[in-house]
Amino acid sequence: MSTDYSYVDYLSFSGEGYSMASYSISDETLSTIINNIENSDFDLPKAEDKYSKKNWAKTPLAKKYSEVELLATSYSSDKEKLTNIQKKIKQLLNSNNNYHSFYYREVSENIIDIELFIIDVEEKKIYYVSHSV
Repeated sequence: MSTDYSYVDYLSFSGEGYSMASYSISDETLSTIINNIENSDFDLPKAEDKYSKKNWAKTPLAKKYSEVELLATSYSSDKEKLTNIQKKIKQLLNSNNNYHSFYYREVSENIIDIELFIIDVEEKKIYYVSHSV
């Protein structure tokens, strides 16, 4: 797995911020991941207890998690590459046959923190987005 792009912007000492990375993966790695997702053997590391987890599922992202898409793609930056990747993430989350999983934290039934993982099957990439408000 090789890193294609990464971006990190921490806004404060309290953990607020945004980070994103994309990774290229081989055909073999993609196949292994997908086979294990479909057999429920591919899991994310355990998160802190304050986070809930949405297990791996095929895209599109369920409407009830629209705040996850918003947090993943709405961070404002003057970096053209970041903006283009955010557009790609939005497209992937609304397309068919890719995979996603995420951790999220809610306050008053609003999702405020996410750690999102997306597998782009066609381009053989993994995207990771973390956004804390």
